[in-house]
Parts: sequence; structure tokens; C-alpha cells
Amino acid sequence: NVKNFMVDLTTTGKEAVLPLLEIRTIPPGETTPSGGSQAGGPPQPKKNARLKGLAVFKGDKMVGELEDSETKGFLWIVGKAQKGTLAFPVDNSGVKEPVQVTVEMTRVASKIDTDIVQGKPVIILKIETEGNIGEFSRTDAKITPEDIELVNQGYRKAIEEQVMLTLHKCQKELQADIFGFGTYVHRQQLRYWKEHNLEQKWPELFPEIRVQVEIEANVRRTGLIQDSIKIE
Repeated sequence: NVKNFMVDLTTTGKEAVLPLLEIRTIPPGETTPSGGSQAGGPPQPKKNARLKGLAVFKGDKMVGELEDSETKGFLWIVGKAQKGTLAFPVDNSGVKEPVQVTVEMTRVASKIDTDIVQGKPVIILKIETEGNIGEFSRTDAKITPEDIELVNQGYRKAIEEQVMLTLHKCQKELQADIFGFGTYVHRQQLRYWKEHNLEQKWPELFPEIRVQVEIEANVRRTGLIQDSIKIE
């Protein structure tokens, strides 16, 4: 919201973001009578809006955008990922080819800590999430303990890919600390912050900061029915 945006603009060690709106033209075949058409003329296309990614600011100037997948990575990092679903491919003992599994996320939490290693600040990002297996793309896929572990590995990998994609985009391309890493260093390493004048140097230091990502993702149970229902 506007309040959060204004606070971020004035917070040391953090840049601001705003949601992006996409104005979409609905194809004529999808228009409704309320969409309107001039008397005797062809139906007029309607337009609607949807949220699509984030606008990234540096100071009070917009410097780039995050696509949908990058926005998901941002939400994982800042602890605002909501319960929902996440789909990804995994190997399975019941079939030869990888299957697509959908996990229904039931708990999501993230924590940001900092440390000073060899004279340089390091960001320690910890993400914990739990979920249930909602669906396999193949009905002949198995759900053995080994297969559940493969799902856990795929779950962690899918999150890590989104997180690393966003970190690379913001550090190397946009060079904008929208995660507030600088704020955490300021709070947790105040002496180091003051001694190295990071209030002035943080924008230059941020692109090279090492981020240590630790992800714990586990499937606790499954709502799948292993045996097919037969109708006689």
C-alpha cells in the first residue's frame, strides 16, 4: 500500500516496490452484453486489469520490473509468500519419465539473519515450508517413502530456483535492495555498519553481498488415493 511504499522510500538499507497492473483486452468472443456494442455495429472489446509482477525502485525512480516468477522469489525472501500451490517435475519409482507434482503449501516462514565473515557482511536467508501432495500428473505414479523424499527435494529445488533468480536480478541487474538486507545489517551489525560508513556505501556493496540460502521444505501428508476407483 501507499504507506508501506513511503516508509520504504525513507528506510535506510531498503528500496521500494509497487505492484504492476496489466491492462488486458478481452478478445471479442469473450465479451458480454454489458461490454456493449454500438447499435448495429460489432461488439466492442472489453478491458480489465490484473496484477502482474512488481515495479522496482531505487530511491524515487523506477529502475526495472520483476516478472511473475521473480515476484514469487521476492515473496519467499521477505516472508510474504502465501499459502497456495507449487508445481514442479520430480522423478518417480513408478514411471520412467519425471512426473509433475503439485504441492499444496500449508505453512510458510522465512527469516533473515546476518554475520560478518572475513571482514564482510553475509546474509543468511532461512526458508521453512510444509505442504501436502495434491496431485501427480500420472495416475501410475507411486508414493513410497523414497518417492516422498524425491518430492521434498523437488520442493526445495523449485523454491531455490525462484529465490536465486530474484536475487540475481536485483543484485546484478537492477542493483536495488528491495529485500531490506541493508536494514538487517544496520540493526544486527550496528558497530560494523557505523565503522564502515555503510549508510553511504550500501548501494555499492549490495550487488556483491553473499547470500547464504537455507531451505527446508517437507511434505507432511498426502491427500492422494493410491488405488484407482473401479466402477463395476
